[in-house]
Amino acid sequence: MLTRRRGERICIGDIEIIVSEIARSHVRIAVRAPAGQQILRGEVKDSIEAQNRAAAASQPEDAAAAEGAATLEAPRRVDLREFLGKKKT
Repeated sequence: MLTRRRGERICIGDIEIIVSEIARSHVRIAVRAPAGQQILRGEVKDSIEAQNRAAAASQPEDAAAAEGAATLEAPRRVDLREFLGKKKT
């Protein structure tokens, strides 16, 4: 457990986490990381992992046997702002 005040930071390797705002029930943080480093909120990461587990558990024979089965597109990287429905600035 670490205690930080507004403006203080935590460094983990090349990743820097800065406490930018503290309110009653939430803390706003900023993250600085190298380009290409994926940064996800915990609930987004959990959702992606659950979807990956479900996809891995499905039977390929079932998908091929279904008439007119949809083909899967290759995965693509999604900007977190796009994922959350926010415009890039």
